[in-house]
Amino acid sequence: MFGIRCFEVEHDIDGDGRILLGANGRPKIEYAAGRMKERQAFTIFHEFAHTLFPDYCDFLPLHHAAAQSSPEEKEFESLCDTAAAEMLFPSDEFTDDLKGIGRLHFPELLRLQQRYGGSLDATCYRMAELISAIPVSFAFMTDQRGSFSGGGPLWVKHSSGNKLFKGYIKGGERPPKDSVATICYAEQSQSVGPVRETWWIDGSPRSYMAEAVKLPTVANPDYPKLVVILLPLSYKGGSLCI
Repeated sequence: MFGIRCFEVEHDIDGDGRILLGANGRPKIEYAAGRMKERQAFTIFHEFAHTLFPDYCDFLPLHHAAAQSSPEEKEFESLCDTAAAEMLFPSDEFTDDLKGIGRLHFPELLRLQQRYGGSLDATCYRMAELISAIPVSFAFMTDQRGSFSGGGPLWVKHSSGNKLFKGYIKGGERPPKDSVATICYAEQSQSVGPVRETWWIDGSPRSYMAEAVKLPTVANPDYPKLVVILLPLSYKGGSLCI
């Protein structure tokens, strides 16, 4: 529609994708081969989002090496992620789908992920932004110890909760003993739960209904292994949006 051609490439582009100017002076998007189709779709939307900024050409030589980026450049990339999520999961349509959910659990996650063509983790992030009727948090778990303490085998890599969810689940926190997360990880199940669990959040015990959902296995070891959905004990299903 906008005359921007997209190319799946085998050569190294220092990341999942990039936008650059072609010989004709028009922008083109390159995205890395061998990635999940859902990831490639998000990458293309992210790179296209660069064109929403009139000075985006000034950033083209800079935005590929995120580790060396300035705070301003990182903020720019974050804005492009936000725009990509809006294009991949349009808020009006996605909110309407959330209103029609019978119960938030793995089958509904999978249905929405397939409907919008996004990854499971991107679907969870968008849900955390748009669910407005109940508290909810998505805790993404990793088995990469890094600087995390404790015996594992899983640690929270990061989490995303909505405004109604009390507290914040920090990176490095461990799930409860015998959590659905540990069972899902050990048994390589697609999903386990929901069951009642007590998590320590901001130094206090809080009880939730928890379900663990396995994420796709990818070559990148930094990619989370599974996500835990935390919902209030009183949740019986129904619309997730007011």
